[in-house]
Amino acid sequence: ETIVIRRNRVAQPSIPDAYILRPGVGYIDLSSGFNYSTTDELNVALQTLQKQGMTSLILDLRDNPGGILEQAIRVAEKFLPRGSTIATQRGRLVIDNRTWRSNNLSPEILPLIVLVNDESASASEIVAGALQDYDRALIIGENTFGKGLVQSVIDLPYGAGLTLTTAKYFTPSGRLIQRDYSQGNLYDYYQHNEKSGGVGAKVANRTIGGRTVYSGDGIAPDINVKSPSQSDAQAILFDDIFMFSLELSAGKIDGFEHYRIEKQRDVAIRIGAKDFPVSIEILVAFDEFVQKHGSSGVSTGLLKKESKFIAERIRYNLLSAAYGNITAKQVLIENDVQVDKGLETIPRARQMSRVAEVNLKRSTSFK
Repeated sequence: ETIVIRRNRVAQPSIPDAYILRPGVGYIDLSSGFNYSTTDELNVALQTLQKQGMTSLILDLRDNPGGILEQAIRVAEKFLPRGSTIATQRGRLVIDNRTWRSNNLSPEILPLIVLVNDESASASEIVAGALQDYDRALIIGENTFGKGLVQSVIDLPYGAGLTLTTAKYFTPSGRLIQRDYSQGNLYDYYQHNEKSGGVGAKVANRTIGGRTVYSGDGIAPDINVKSPSQSDAQAILFDDIFMFSLELSAGKIDGFEHYRIEKQRDVAIRIGAKDFPVSIEILVAFDEFVQKHGSSGVSTGLLKKESKFIAERIRYNLLSAAYGNITAKQVLIENDVQVDKGLETIPRARQMSRVAEVNLKRSTSFK
């Protein structure tokens, strides 16, 4: 049998999801890097959320590896007034030096929270650094990766090439984004195992409002909130949770046939409490499933201790089957400690945005 398959376009949005997280609080997931459509996607997301009553915003840059610099500049520009420096590039030669400034005459002034982690790198660090330097956003999460190099490719014979670092990126206040890599090897660098130090490390700078920030180790958050790591017990349960969810979504768990999912729905939704709720009865059914078909060594005590984790992952799997991973991620965001801290500190971000607005009207330059 011969089947003709035609490859189709696969959408790769840089903003996979945006929705109202809490009344008045918008959430934009900008975790997929900066591509050619990022600014347009951001404009659409902001307009849509503002029509839904958004008065403050959580911008999620966690796990964002970077991408097209010009798009990152436009994202930062959305929140900074005309004349504000967004980033500078400094190299050995004058030709390598460059400065990017905002041209926005009417920037967004709503309170802003930016989430980052150790996988936020390059262009996402430029956005976070610029917004932090101007006290325009409250940065929450973990230290970013620290990748701020400009590289040029030099062609070599036989199709080879040499990638040569020719300049480095700096934030508006003059902070070096690049983390020191003179100590240790490449593996240590990517795993954050190398010792800190080197030229430019831990040099103090000031934000436009006078707060102390440091140079040479990525972007340090204003509020450090470490994302909890998965425990060994939770790792043991993953396969059992997945297999149970598979049976549940196939309508094969007695008493829960109505959870059957015929096919994935090609539509984005904002999930609510009525979308695949995981009740005590489902947890009991999971307990029975594990005792019959599950991994060895999983005790009833463990199931009781990890009931919250189990319920979250079952619901995630069901929503993933029904709507895809992007919509299902909303379940994880609802129970995210860094997002929770962002929600908690919106009043502080609101106060900061007011002060920043006054400071930026006076001057966009740093002392």
